[in-house]
Amino acid sequence: MEVLISVLRKFLTRDLTYLVGGGAVLLAFLHMYDKVDRVPSTGILVAFPIVLAYVTGYSIQEIFTLLHFTRTRANVKKANCYAKWLFRVFERKPSNWEPNRSDEYEEAKEWLYRKGTPQRRRDDHERREFLKQVGTTLGPCFLITALILFLPLLGVCTTWRMQFWTAVPILMAIIGFVLLSLGWLKVIQQREYLLEQYSRHSKRHGKSDALMNWIHPYLEIRESGHYGKSVYANSCIPAGTKLAVFGGYVMRITDEPSLANYGADFALQIDEEFVIGADGEMDMDDAQYFNHSCNPNAGLHGQIGLVAMRDIAAGEEVSFDYAMVLADAPGLPAYEFECHCGSDNCRGRVTDHDWRLPELQSRYAGYFSWHVAELIRRPRPTVE
Repeated sequence: MEVLISVLRKFLTRDLTYLVGGGAVLLAFLHMYDKVDRVPSTGILVAFPIVLAYVTGYSIQEIFTLLHFTRTRANVKKANCYAKWLFRVFERKPSNWEPNRSDEYEEAKEWLYRKGTPQRRRDDHERREFLKQVGTTLGPCFLITALILFLPLLGVCTTWRMQFWTAVPILMAIIGFVLLSLGWLKVIQQREYLLEQYSRHSKRHGKSDALMNWIHPYLEIRESGHYGKSVYANSCIPAGTKLAVFGGYVMRITDEPSLANYGADFALQIDEEFVIGADGEMDMDDAQYFNHSCNPNAGLHGQIGLVAMRDIAAGEEVSFDYAMVLADAPGLPAYEFECHCGSDNCRGRVTDHDWRLPELQSRYAGYFSWHVAELIRRPRPTVE
């Protein structure tokens, strides 16, 4: 199924743009000679215009690339001034495009698809690849379509019908120019973002495969219906298996609310004073997608380990109760959020003092983080 999804994704991002772009050019050409009704709609003859559309779309993209009107590869030594201007406008910072970083870009691509690199970064890269493909194929095709439609109308704009058919090529030209600009923008964004992520990774970890977090190879990141992305088992996992080891940067809890949204939401409390986790979106790793559940199948082991509380079936979401690790601290604002886990015993709202509930203390005995377990063991002061 994963292979099928991958093949379909590649079809949608590349081949379909060739078909749509080439088809638009062919239809405009047939319209110019009033032959649209001659296109076969049944039988094996349908394959001919489809193949012709694909070849046309592919050829137009290649011709525009050879003429340097667009780029299909992000790793080029020179970006034009228009692309740099688009980057400055949309990113509000200048482009750092340097010709001598081509080898570094290739290293960055290898790192991106290396095992252990967060899936989120690959998804972002492939999303830009899709938009780049749309822009560099449909942009030139729509511009040529507009030119073909406009040629018979030069100097003719007398009736409402002619006015309409004059507006169509103008609209196609505008759309084509916007898509072509999108292609240039995504080419430069794809390179700039990947080099930025790789440089940041290399500066902190060198060029080794060292990871901030570790997750079991039987786990993978997928979209879920309640929390966005979640961790799922792709094979059966027996009880007691170590599922993850959390890592990152150690920060004071007092600093955590001031972090970027990604860091604040994904930091793991390891003490009454400290948390560990990402300090920004670029440091996010796959282990930070374990979501909360009021009916969990995983629990804490030590301060930064996660283990299976029971056998976990293939395809099942892996989650733990945040009460196992969250503990309120004196002088800090309360941390809480609305729960959408959907379990029968859902508490509705998760807070940083849920660890105090006797029911949870009994159910999760042996699966609390060390600092929470220590708080539970402390004698409570008596009230006179």
